[in-house]
Amino acid sequence: MKILKLHIDHFGKFKDKTLTFSDGINIISGENESGKSTLHSFIGAMLLGLERSKGRAAKNDVFSRYRPWDGGTYGGSITLEHDGCVYTITRDFGPESPSVSVFDETNGKELEATDELIGKITLGLTPPLYRNTISVGQLSASTGGELAAELRNHIVNLRSSGSYSLDVENALKNLASKRRRISGVYDKDAEALSSELSEKAERLERSLAVSGDDGLKKFQEKMEAAKTERDFLEKNLEETTADISRICDKHRFSASLFAAVLWALLCAASAAAFVLTGLACLDIYRRGGAGAQLLPYGAGAIAAAAGTIVFLILFIISLRRRAAVRTLIGKSRSIEDELSALKTRLLFISDEKSARDKMDWERGMLEDELTETASRLAALEPQLQSNREIREECAAIDLAAETIRDISANDFSGFGKYLGKLSSMLVSSVTGSYSGLYIGDDMSISLLKGEKRIPLASVSTGTLDQIYLAVRLACIGFFWEQEDIPLLLDDTFAMYDDSRLERTLCWLSDIYSGQVFVFSCHLREASILAGLGLEHTVITL
Repeated sequence: MKILKLHIDHFGKFKDKTLTFSDGINIISGENESGKSTLHSFIGAMLLGLERSKGRAAKNDVFSRYRPWDGGTYGGSITLEHDGCVYTITRDFGPESPSVSVFDETNGKELEATDELIGKITLGLTPPLYRNTISVGQLSASTGGELAAELRNHIVNLRSSGSYSLDVENALKNLASKRRRISGVYDKDAEALSSELSEKAERLERSLAVSGDDGLKKFQEKMEAAKTERDFLEKNLEETTADISRICDKHRFSASLFAAVLWALLCAASAAAFVLTGLACLDIYRRGGAGAQLLPYGAGAIAAAAGTIVFLILFIISLRRRAAVRTLIGKSRSIEDELSALKTRLLFISDEKSARDKMDWERGMLEDELTETASRLAALEPQLQSNREIREECAAIDLAAETIRDISANDFSGFGKYLGKLSSMLVSSVTGSYSGLYIGDDMSISLLKGEKRIPLASVSTGTLDQIYLAVRLACIGFFWEQEDIPLLLDDTFAMYDDSRLERTLCWLSDIYSGQVFVFSCHLREASILAGLGLEHTVITL
């Protein structure tokens, strides 16, 4: 990528200004407050866009610092050459209607200004990459910790897709944002209510199982048996009472005690009369009495005997009838006793029936409550299904994030050694005093002098700037191995002595194939380059 031209509509102190640039080293020279840093910021804004900060930070951000006060168009254009084609990116940073457009100068047509197209033209530059590689601000040659994240992204991207299109950190942020967003609609109350209702349903089902239909069936059988027995006893009692009434009504006299006593007395009297008449007949017979004398006594004896037999029969009949009545009365009493006991049983059964009715009522209430609980659970099902889908999606997001982190960690592990070797060659040629660098996976840097590691705090500011510049160039070589990309150095060499500056400029002229923009408040760099016979272009602001 090569910067061919800039046109500033209005940005900071510049208004309607056009600048063109050459290959190699471009020295932008000017006094303090001449606009060198403004021009540096404008190039960054043209390449990456210009976003406004929020809150209190908006008062001092880049957007507010360079915003025009006279109402002019806030922005401009940058013309770039990439892959044999020339593109002009035009940006308007106006807060009301910011816009960006891309024009293909080579083919003479407007292109759709998508992030993908601009990223392709600018070689995948991101703000962290810009700040930590090609753009060096005043007294800020050091690289930030965010460079490690960009390197990690780049390594994982190349491994997984062979392009710059992926962004591991943004992917993780997007996954986290998506997880927060979908978790925000997760209904914890529905889950709690579902758990409560499920426990209640299980409890109700257990209660219904205890008060099952088996007890009701046995109770009904017991009631039917008791009623059948009661009906039988009542019928038997009725028949026995009828028999007693029939006997008493039909044989009221003969079955009475008076009749029995009467027949017994008459029987005894007849027997006594029989004995007396018999003895009288025997006495007459012994005395030789004639038949005429015996006839009255004989007839009396026969009559007495017949009376005795009749009265005995009547007595026996009376006794039998009384015995039958007593038997029936005993049976009646027995039946009554049984009926009384049965009634007591029926009372208990009735109480049991009341208890059973209560249990049935309670069972009905339990069934109604279970039905209502099941209905409430069914009503919750759509939200519970949504919660299940949310949990599954969150689990998938967590798995994706974990996989990305694992790939990132595994692929980036040990990359510091590779980057250290790459930058060590640059450091040794620039400083001439150190053999190289050791760079950790977190971009921590130590100098190497032989086998000894030297902390950066032990070196001079000029050497430190050279070291960070070497690290930046190593990263540029890694990120854009097959591409040329401009390097922007804003008063980077202020702390360099002439010897160090000469060595650095020679080094840049020899090894850096892209454009170099040196923003300087004096012409020391131009003088050295001219003295060394190295090609360069001077632009004075």
